[in-house]
Amino acid sequence: MTGEIGPEYKRLMDQIRSKIISGEYPVGAMIPSTAELKETTGLSVTVVRRAVGQLEIDGILEGHPGKGVYVKALPADVDGEHSAEYIAVMQQVAEVSQEVEQLREEFRQLREMVRDHDVMLEEMRSHVPGPWWRT
Repeated sequence: MTGEIGPEYKRLMDQIRSKIISGEYPVGAMIPSTAELKETTGLSVTVVRRAVGQLEIDGILEGHPGKGVYVKALPADVDGEHSAEYIAVMQQVAEVSQEVEQLREEFRQLREMVRDHDVMLEEMRSHVPGPWWRT
């Protein structure tokens, strides 16, 4: 174990997906417990929980506290749904990115205006005697 959970949890997700596709874990069936998956894979509890948790988020597995985790859907059934959702989310991300770029440009322009006004104010102060402008 390297302590990294990145690639390891994805490999476990792929293994579980494969077992669902092959029918080893049919829809409605309970998958092995976290302890059993830890034992059979040699992975840490953290890695197992992350993989199972992501499959739950993906809509493939469904956890029932105190009872177990069950196969909710075939990966192919939810992958199509998530593809459409992913495209929609990516479009929103692109829109937000454009807005962020517009805001950056507006802030750059505002900073430039403030700098120009500061220069003009300093120039005015140098031509007008008196303490009225001091803070």
